Amino acid sequence: MTGHPKVDKDSKETFALHCKPLIFPYITYFYFNEDGVNQKDVPLLSINQLTPIHDFAITKQFAIFPETQLVVAPTNVMLGRGMPVVF
Repeated sequence: MTGHPKVDKDSKETFALHCKPLIFPYITYFYFNEDGVNQKDVPLLSINQLTPIHDFAITKQFAIFPETQLVVAPTNVMLGRGMPVVF
């Protein structure tokens, strides 16, 4: 789960994201309602490569996720080919 969940002051809902590095969809978005009940995950299907998303933003109508040009490539390190994150 993200280290920076967001709380809507009006609805009292808490929003967060999951990162699943080995399973597509790699990023899913979810929230807890005012009573603390976890709601159904929403997959971010437009993110088709594992990318390091550290934070996100919410508005009254949208959740905004930055899709960077960085891609996680752990096999690079395992095979001695460079860094675990590539551009």
